Amino acid sequence: MPETLKNGDSTGESAAANPARDAAQGFLLQQYQTIEADTQRLRQEGATRLNILVALIAGVAAATVTVVTSASLTAVTKAAVGYGAFASVLIFTLLCYRYFIEREITTDSNFRALSRIRRYYADLYPPAAKYISWGTHDGPTHQVLHNQSFVLVAVRHLIAIQVAAGLGVALTAIGVAHLVSILAAVVSYGVAILALRWWSR
Repeated sequence: MPETLKNGDSTGESAAANPARDAAQGFLLQQYQTIEADTQRLRQEGATRLNILVALIAGVAAATVTVVTSASLTAVTKAAVGYGAFASVLIFTLLCYRYFIEREITTDSNFRALSRIRRYYADLYPPAAKYISWGTHDGPTHQVLHNQSFVLVAVRHLIAIQVAAGLGVALTAIGVAHLVSILAAVVSYGVAILALRWWSR
């Protein structure tokens, strides 16, 4: 007697004589390869954009310091250049953070879709289930559940550093004591981290 599978099909001759199921399996394999390729693209794209963002921030910071320390500019011009550059970089970084959140959602959806396809083949032939190295459960990934994506964490800290530095410099510029400015910067850093974690939930 041929072995009966969980989905009602059976191994042996009856399993080979099911063109509809064979077509579905071929489609699932093609879909698996497409989703896996898209997932790899998203991961590489995320790393590339993070490197570009860090390089951009470093470049703008260096250029701003050069302009602000120039002796030929007035104090008002220096302040305008400094805060203009700060605001532009902060807004751009926030937009990047939003993109990275959407990227994580898409990547998680891809991982779950791949898990469902692997689960189909595990149920189709249970003896092979123990050889499937990746998960077969349809649930959120660890990075999404614990909000610990490396890219999101890195950008989150970049934004928090910008907020803290901007606030500290602004308070010092208007005559606030250095200790108070430092404490305010530290507090704003923590608040920014918490707010960004809540945003990416």
